[in-house]
Amino acid sequence: MRSTVAAARARLDELTPALNPEMYKRCQQQIAQAETAARGRAATYLKGWYDDVHAPGTAAVEAVCAVRDELRSLVDVLAAGTVTAADGTAQLEALQRRHRGISGQRQRLAGAVDHMAAIADDPVAFIDSQYERFPALPQPDFDF
Repeated sequence: MRSTVAAARARLDELTPALNPEMYKRCQQQIAQAETAARGRAATYLKGWYDDVHAPGTAAVEAVCAVRDELRSLVDVLAAGTVTAADGTAQLEALQRRHRGISGQRQRLAGAVDHMAAIADDPVAFIDSQYERFPALPQPDFDF
């Protein structure tokens, strides 16, 4: 019978009193195999997400550092009096706009990282949720 791992566990719990030890062990092995397969699928999924998040995350950190460095330079230039207040204000506003853009990107990346962490915390439950969300996905087959 095709089902999620959680549904198979629930069925096994219901059947346990009627099963002999050998049958129970065989059912447990089927669940363990399905869990191993689910962890593998989740790991593949996470690898794809990691690839999608890592490079933009690194770029965002580099961009924040660049804004910080430019802000420090602007403070030094303003303190030295080598630019006008109007030019300093314009440069500061440009840095603030860049920072807001980077902050929006950081929030999107943080959401993706939170999603990845939830998958890593319980990969079997994540794959089960995908089976429930997308019924056309091939679910594990259990003999019970």
